[in-house]
Amino acid sequence: MLRSRHAVVPSCASSTAATSATTAVAAAVLCTSARGIRTVIPPRPLVTTIMYLDNYGRAIRSKTQESPLSLIRTRDNKFWLQRVMPEGEVIRWRALGLDRLKHAINFETYNLNEIDEYGGVILPLDVFPTVANDPPPFQDVVHIMMRVKPGEKLTRKTRRAYHRRLAIHWKDDAEKYYHKFLEMVAFPLLFCVWFFNRLFHSIRNQKPFFDHDVYHADGEDTRVDAISRLKKFNDMHPEQANYDDRMITMLSPEQSRLSSARAELRESDIMDPHFHSEFWWRLRHMKYYGHWPRSLTE
Repeated sequence: MLRSRHAVVPSCASSTAATSATTAVAAAVLCTSARGIRTVIPPRPLVTTIMYLDNYGRAIRSKTQESPLSLIRTRDNKFWLQRVMPEGEVIRWRALGLDRLKHAINFETYNLNEIDEYGGVILPLDVFPTVANDPPPFQDVVHIMMRVKPGEKLTRKTRRAYHRRLAIHWKDDAEKYYHKFLEMVAFPLLFCVWFFNRLFHSIRNQKPFFDHDVYHADGEDTRVDAISRLKKFNDMHPEQANYDDRMITMLSPEQSRLSSARAELRESDIMDPHFHSEFWWRLRHMKYYGHWPRSLTE
């Protein structure tokens, strides 16, 4: 009993040590996980070489051999046919036929003849003028690119001279001050004169700012009573007058008989059998003579 009781004591100490070790490991894991994930996904490289080509446009399947002519892919996911000159200059022509390769798995078994099927390589017009309906095949593009000679290197000095040449017409323009004066002074001044003149009249006449009759051009005053406005409307639109506004003696006997017969026949003007036909007759009159047909009493 004593031996077993003494033997229990080291086991308790070992379990305590194991518990403390587990706690330390958990704390270390928590401390490391609090810093975030350690796998940072780098961006795609600026230029990825897909395949090296020889001088005749044939693919070089060797893993170790490099050549100045290659098919590349830039970071913005565009494909180019590239040639590196002996002095270090680089020519890149856009390869539209490789855009189908954005999701391709294996470039080693890719057939270069498919480039022409999917768009080919775009040739700059200043290098070799072509037409859109007859693009040159891939082998001819490679031949033209291999025959291109390196010209003058484009430095910062030549680029500034090019931009200076683009804007050289500004210095020699005789009317530049006149146009600049119109643009900066005259047109804004005219706009301000119109704006304040219109604003003054709208305030003075108690009219809205955008009013078609702000200057009382037609002599009509809308601040009169309703009867005067109704008379003005009747004078301006005689075609809107109907028989109900007039005396019955203005109708001839035949018109009166026709009117009473139609009034007995119909329940509303929509149910009148002559209503629609007379409306189309009025439209035809408007089309032929240019005005709405007047009533018989006018």
